[in-house]
Amino acid sequence: MIIIRFFSGILKRLEDSHGLKVSLLLNELHSLEKDLESIQTSEDFMVAQRDGPNDKIEFLINHPRIKENLENFIAKPFKKTIEVYPYDLPREMNKLRDIRTQRQNLVGKIK
Repeated sequence: MIIIRFFSGILKRLEDSHGLKVSLLLNELHSLEKDLESIQTSEDFMVAQRDGPNDKIEFLINHPRIKENLENFIAKPFKKTIEVYPYDLPREMNKLRDIRTQRQNLVGKIK
């Protein structure tokens, strides 16, 4: 019975960790999709301006927004790594071993 509770506790913590990691990855994906969509919109607008040079007024009206988008693209740091690590079980087992060792030491001191 104790072993079943022990493993169910580990399984619950791993499931919680899985949910957190999936949430972080989905958040990163959403952010990248939003950035890509914004870049694509700016590119499409610039291509349309190149193909139709007679529409200078539309370009001048949208210039502040385009400038702001470009400045944001340039200033935004590019993430090279995803800060989600899949090695929870070995880390969890090491923590549990440390707790067990501390418990044994305390029981030894009490006796």
